Amino acid sequence: MAAVDAQLGHDTNEYVEWETSVPIPDLLKTHPELRRRRIWSTDVLKPDYVYNTSVARPPTYAVKIVRDDGLEDEIYEYLLRFSDKRNHTLPCEVVRDAERPSILIMPHMTDINRLGGYITKWSLSEFLAVFLQIVEGVEFMHEHRVVHMDICSGNTAAACRREVQEHPHLTEGKMYFIDFETAQRLSAGPGVQGAIPLPETQVVPPDGMERMDPYSWDMYCVGKLFEDMAECVYRRKGPPPWLVKRIAEWLVGDERGCTSVCRCRPTAQRVRRVLSMLQPLIRTWEWCGNLVKRIRGVFVSPTI
Repeated sequence: MAAVDAQLGHDTNEYVEWETSVPIPDLLKTHPELRRRRIWSTDVLKPDYVYNTSVARPPTYAVKIVRDDGLEDEIYEYLLRFSDKRNHTLPCEVVRDAERPSILIMPHMTDINRLGGYITKWSLSEFLAVFLQIVEGVEFMHEHRVVHMDICSGNTAAACRREVQEHPHLTEGKMYFIDFETAQRLSAGPGVQGAIPLPETQVVPPDGMERMDPYSWDMYCVGKLFEDMAECVYRRKGPPPWLVKRIAEWLVGDERGCTSVCRCRPTAQRVRRVLSMLQPLIRTWEWCGNLVKRIRGVFVSPTI
């Protein structure tokens, strides 16, 4: 982590920056709203655009400078106006200033990449319950004709206890989507929208495709995210169950190079319905398995 420290002077709103290899943009040092709220960025998350405040001085925030050619601030405002339990958009404040680029102020979250120790302890039902939240969030976005376009583990965050203590408006255990930099609002919904150019993303498109149905592309990325999560969950447990492998294959789909509406993989709505149906069955199966283990334990002779 960058060896940088910034603090508020006792009598002024002066931003004091100590020796560091990571320079903080002047915009984040001088912005009136950040100075008023004493939000001082100390570390870089994405050079030139995203920074966070010191974890040693909670509450910890991430501050993002919106690109001039982006719609990220508008996407956040649009999605956050809806009160829906399926809305997994990270709460975010949009700060506009006629003389400066817009900035986003949001809780600094723990992305899935940093949950490795916890993920390996999940049971199948716990894994699918967390993943169901992600699918719900995608279904919500698609229902409102918004495509994220860069769904991946780094852009999916979890509200852990620390984040909730610092930011009470978060829900502990809830998954949130972040980074809507490449997101778009479309005029047509799933099953109607044709292919559009793909932006530069963290997930590699199938077969080197450069244009895809954006809703199908989101679901392809969801499938790849499921694969990454499954690999982590079962890293110490051995090969994943058949059901996990089948779900991954179903989500990723068999790409046929569709140039218009794509039906190579299921919609978010269909995936949410299937997983919702499977959840109680899997919980019951796990409960029965644990019961059998306890019964067997009763009849095992003690070791002398």
